[in-house]
Amino acid sequence: VFQVRHGLPVDAVDDHLEAAGHSVYWCKLGSQVRNVAFDLALVDLNLPDGDGVDLVRYWRQAGRLTPVIMLTARDQVSDRIRGLQAGADDYLVTPFDLDEMLARIDAVLRRSSPSPRLQVHDNVVDLEQRQVLHQGQPLDLTAMEWAVLRCLASRPGRIFNRGEIDVALAAD
Repeated sequence: VFQVRHGLPVDAVDDHLEAAGHSVYWCKLGSQVRNVAFDLALVDLNLPDGDGVDLVRYWRQAGRLTPVIMLTARDQVSDRIRGLQAGADDYLVTPFDLDEMLARIDAVLRRSSPSPRLQVHDNVVDLEQRQVLHQGQPLDLTAMEWAVLRCLASRPGRIFNRGEIDVALAAD
């Protein structure tokens, strides 16, 4: 879990996340993490160096698929809509219950994490074994072919732009 926060009680949130088994990297400035890889981001809307919505929008325009939960005191419906339209996966208004935050993190990670085995027509893609079976027979794929297939198979029916595929290639 990665956090970009300004006005939230950092210690309580960090302690609760770590007690639940998450590794936490905390950062105060959005500019410090524009190109950092992580599994999930908790982003405050009010950052000292800009708006958290702008940071999420930048990530999405760059093809980053990292799940994002906005954490903020802004409770207006228009603020929530703005955050979700920028690409956030969820939005949690402070003050919030720490167990609810964990439940939302788990739900967002479940939705964004592909199953270890994917069935795509006559193919089985085993993400853990990094193996593809076509009609039961293993296929030999290059590293680049594997990365592209993994990206595409993880979200069937979704159209990916070049930036999203580039991010998948870099992550694999």
